[in-house]
Amino acid sequence: MNGDDVTSGFTTFKKTSSVPSSSQYFVFIDESSDTIDNAHFKIGFDTDYNNATFYDNPAAYHGGSGNVSFVDGHATPKKWDATPVTDMDPDGIWLMQHGSFSSDGTPWSSPLLP
Repeated sequence: MNGDDVTSGFTTFKKTSSVPSSSQYFVFIDESSDTIDNAHFKIGFDTDYNNATFYDNPAAYHGGSGNVSFVDGHATPKKWDATPVTDMDPDGIWLMQHGSFSSDGTPWSSPLLP
């Protein structure tokens, strides 16, 4: 599923059965050609969005959107509000909330995005 390149304190999914809501967490994402540098889409997760770091950005090739596929097998285009993504914009919050969750169960702070 996702690699070992996850911020400490956040869950790395090793198999689909470890994902609590398979329709919520993404597996593949269309990455911007400006940040493709390895086989990872890296986010420096933090439940305080102000402390998060984005190393990679999603692609916005198709009218400002890129494709995202989820653990349950569905895929959808995701319209991004802004590129590049920053920690506190809605896109950064969406990526964190749909990429992993805190290992200790600390919930994401508001706003929670669908």
